[in-house]
Amino acid sequence: MVLPLPLTAFEEYMLADDRPQWPMTFFLRLDLRGPYDPSKLCSAIDSALARHPLLASRLADDGRSGHQWVATSERSPQVSYCDGEGAIDFPAGRRIDLRRESGVRCWVRTVGADRWTLWLQFHHACCDGLGALQFVGDLLAAYRSCGPGAPAVDLRPLLDPERLRRRGSFGLTLLRQLLRTPQEFLGLLGALEFFSHRPPSLTPETAAPSDNSSADEFPRWIHHRFTPQQSARLRQSAQAQHVSLNDLLLAELFLATDAWLSSRRPDTQRKFLRIMVPMNLRLAGDRQTPAANLVSMVNLDRRPARYASRRRLLKSLSLEMSIIKRCRLGITMHHVVRLARRFKKLAWLLPADRCVCTCVLSNLGNASEILGPRTESDSSPADGLELVSFDFMPPIRPLTAAALGVATYRGCTTITLHHDASMSAESARELLDNFVVRLQQACAEPIAIPPRELAVSGKI
Repeated sequence: MVLPLPLTAFEEYMLADDRPQWPMTFFLRLDLRGPYDPSKLCSAIDSALARHPLLASRLADDGRSGHQWVATSERSPQVSYCDGEGAIDFPAGRRIDLRRESGVRCWVRTVGADRWTLWLQFHHACCDGLGALQFVGDLLAAYRSCGPGAPAVDLRPLLDPERLRRRGSFGLTLLRQLLRTPQEFLGLLGALEFFSHRPPSLTPETAAPSDNSSADEFPRWIHHRFTPQQSARLRQSAQAQHVSLNDLLLAELFLATDAWLSSRRPDTQRKFLRIMVPMNLRLAGDRQTPAANLVSMVNLDRRPARYASRRRLLKSLSLEMSIIKRCRLGITMHHVVRLARRFKKLAWLLPADRCVCTCVLSNLGNASEILGPRTESDSSPADGLELVSFDFMPPIRPLTAAALGVATYRGCTTITLHHDASMSAESARELLDNFVVRLQQACAEPIAIPPRELAVSGKI
């Protein structure tokens, strides 16, 4: 059995960044069509957790002043029921206490005879967003295969739990690490930039962060779902400009955030805005790895007022992202976290009284590749289960009041804004609407950038 397992430095980092008011957790909200059967759902959760050991684990002391993952006594988490459109009820608190429960929670809200919503809350110490999608894909496939006469489902790819022992190495041997020395110097330059800049927060200056839990609605979220035609135009606009869709999203988010802040706090116009972007570090062989944290985070700092044109901003972001991906500079963060853990300075990287980043943009890419039907019969909702749409809500932290989750499913690109109580619903809607309008304008009038001027970068 693969458990027990010691925590990686990144998992310890996620655990240290867990606070009552700002839990280091993220949400997936699934809109489903088909009959809801509580017993089938519990069975499907059990089947999916059997393939993803870290989500069926809890924390225990390792005897050396550290933590380790151990198996829970009860594999399946309790499925709670949500009544109406209101906030989720958290009897045990917003945080997932990994010493008492596993890293995933489930809620169901029935909408009609054959429509229901499944909420899933994941602790970020257990897995990243793509790992959560793996789990959801297995859960949906297992649900469809439950019951008499249901088609057998081949859960692929075949997963190898033993790969979890190497989940923090990212394919780097000692020799490969030595060969990466020039790239690490580039990564250290980014680390110096991170510590030298003080990005402004979207949280009003009068709203001081507090770790006290309250009765505030949680999670607070709004979304915009582009139609398949609009989503296709977004991708075509990015291609016409020889950039990735994520590059386009980043450029428009910088401009939208700058406009939002300038209307409220003119003093921020001369400051660097910072958008934190999760970076997928998976290699080809990691398709066999169960849900885990195979991700890093990079920080992009810009002062939009310094760019004479949107074209220059987009060009600079695309070039930087291309270098980050090609050199795998996200690995630098893991080295910094390892050093901080070794010298017991993780708290130094996680200040609660200073804004670490202005906002977060996390793009899961095309989720249809993971959540698509496993058999031909799965595509028919007549007697099975159909995933109509879903929303992804990344975690938020003190003074980082907004995190945007982006995903494409069945041709529709959805942007979900997760925000805390320091942003009113009206302010959050204004920020999201500004972002969406700018994306629509980019589709209507794309700015052509010659390919020789700009390195083409891939999807995050």
